[in-house]
Amino acid sequence: MDDVTTANNASGAPVWNIKAGISLILCITGLGFNGILVLTFLVNRHLWSPFNIYLFNLLFANLVYFSTESGFDIVANLYEVWWLNSACCTVYMYGWWVVSLVQLTTHPLIATNRIWALWAPINYRRHHGYQAAIGLCVVTWICGHIIGLWGLLADHLYYRKLENPKCEIDTETEVTQRVWMLIVQLISIAAVVTIVTAFPLIVYKDHQRKRIRGVVSGLNGIGNETTNGKGITQQKPEDAAGEEQHRSHAQPTVTLGTTLPRNPKERSNAHTLLLFVLTVSVFIFWSPSVFYYTVVAFIGYANPTVDSVVMIMFNVQSVLDPILFTLTLRSLRNTAINTICFWKR
Repeated sequence: MDDVTTANNASGAPVWNIKAGISLILCITGLGFNGILVLTFLVNRHLWSPFNIYLFNLLFANLVYFSTESGFDIVANLYEVWWLNSACCTVYMYGWWVVSLVQLTTHPLIATNRIWALWAPINYRRHHGYQAAIGLCVVTWICGHIIGLWGLLADHLYYRKLENPKCEIDTETEVTQRVWMLIVQLISIAAVVTIVTAFPLIVYKDHQRKRIRGVVSGLNGIGNETTNGKGITQQKPEDAAGEEQHRSHAQPTVTLGTTLPRNPKERSNAHTLLLFVLTVSVFIFWSPSVFYYTVVAFIGYANPTVDSVVMIMFNVQSVLDPILFTLTLRSLRNTAINTICFWKR
């Protein structure tokens, strides 16, 4: 059966297999889920908070990745021999090596941003805003292109062999390319380690802030209470009236189709939950590919079966990103639903 498949592929006839089918499913779902949220951000300006800019940057990187890498990945899995031209191979490798670097560096950027907000809140509010968030996202794209294009352009201009039946960067025989791959993998390892180690720091500081907030709230409650002659604790009349007046003025005006603003405590809990699920998913789906390709960079040999498995797992994470964003962030979820319903009319 393998001989027949190889013969068909070599003769130019596509042969569907499990890898090609999974690649097709991931490509369609990745483009759909990431595309919906990218559109939601573009048409709803109230979502553009500094923190959400990082989420948009990751969604946009995922969309570019599925537009460049995944489509050609289906072709590579359907045919034994790469029959497209060298330019298509370069686009394929661009998504594989350059855009994936942007994805890898954006995840720890989200985590470190949360650490900055919790551990240095005054400094964060003073120096972090829309311009800082946009600037940091631009830096991820610049650094990803500088590092990724180093090996990609060298392969395109000097090392790519026309007789090579596969579209891939030669890191087995070219020492300089192997060094470049090792640098890329060390950056990838640092990104995964940053994501995994950042979450305990975020949870610890978030728990500490909640405990301090509870103590302060308790002290304020004691100061606003009096004890009557029967030993029953009651709130001071002027404080009760003031609280009632504040409560009446605090009720927001709700317009049909909009989402109620969330208080800072609820938003902080949502961000912490989001980082938790992202940390778990990145550890499960990205760690195998990162550490596997690091070993490949050292020994110069890759196993085709393991290659396929770790690349599928890597792509699964890019499909999960928009799903996790939608499940954990209520404002984004409601706005996305409203956007989809609007375009269906």
